[in-house]
Amino acid sequence: NRSVGNPELHSEATRHLSLSERRELLDAYYHPHRQRVDAAMAEAVATGDRIVHIASHSFTPELNGHVRTADVGMLYDPGRPGEVAFATAWIDALRRADPTLRLRRNYPYIGRSDGVTQVMRRRYPPERYLGIELEVNQRYVEAGGPAWSKIRRTIIDTLGESLQLRGGTGPEGGYTGCTGAFGYAAGTG
Repeated sequence: NRSVGNPELHSEATRHLSLSERRELLDAYYHPHRQRVDAAMAEAVATGDRIVHIASHSFTPELNGHVRTADVGMLYDPGRPGEVAFATAWIDALRRADPTLRLRRNYPYIGRSDGVTQVMRRRYPPERYLGIELEVNQRYVEAGGPAWSKIRRTIIDTLGESLQLRGGTGPEGGYTGCTGAFGYAAGTG
């Protein structure tokens, strides 16, 4: 998720690999993903669409002896009112759909940290681009079964609800599309 050159680009699971192996990972996964995101964002902006970009990730339930206290985290830039409004609407919808979920804002990371949404924020103005990073606790991914199915369904349904706010136009002028994929890869972050 971090930019090339960031010391945290590679996770604990891959830092030990040789430079050539890490480059192979970048060439096989990182660069193609970033290129697809770049192309999708540029295409949407060129057509005049307002972009809601959901970058989905998972996080380890415990890091460096610290137990994380969330089931779902929503990362956004608090200096971008559209992102605040959208994240608030989605968190509210999640809370209504499942009051047992532990929901946190800008947790377990800071929403303005280096990553694909921060790169896109530098390219596109706030009235055209909203970047949200969805963080799901890996305990759901690891458990699989009904718990994982339930949280996925809840996230998808509430995302749809959040996109349809204010008479089907979404908060602050409406959203004409949503670019992103819903999938998770277990890692150590």
